[in-house]
Amino acid sequence: MSSQSPDVNLYPVTAIRVVIHTTGKFFEGDTRSGNHASIYLLVTGGSVHINMKKAQAHHTHGTLEVKTHSYQVSRTYVSRRRGFNLSRSGKGCRYWVYTILNDLNAAGYISAQSDPSVASVQSWLQFNYSRNQDPEPEPMEEGTFF
Repeated sequence: MSSQSPDVNLYPVTAIRVVIHTTGKFFEGDTRSGNHASIYLLVTGGSVHINMKKAQAHHTHGTLEVKTHSYQVSRTYVSRRRGFNLSRSGKGCRYWVYTILNDLNAAGYISAQSDPSVASVQSWLQFNYSRNQDPEPEPMEEGTFF
């Protein structure tokens, strides 16, 4: 399936994977990696990656990116969360992921028997992850939806 597939709304989501990407250290004196959180909706035949990111480093708002990779889901459900302003420091992807998980859960897309639970995954978003280091608590910075 390509990112041009018009039929992504037809595939049921079989699992949701929240991925926290390590982005490396930004400054020489940094002791831990930057992180970026995104969501992969797993489906028969692949996944749909939904991601709130900055189009340019200086931007203060996020850009919703939806890509299919041999994966699939409804773009219309997430579209009401298309507009997003990052926090003043330019962060907010973990908050965006947290909110989208709440939306998917409230809409019944996530089974109550899901393992791990939505609450567990959301608690994992409260940490910074660096390679070869234990996770460190890091308050989530909220952005705002518009």
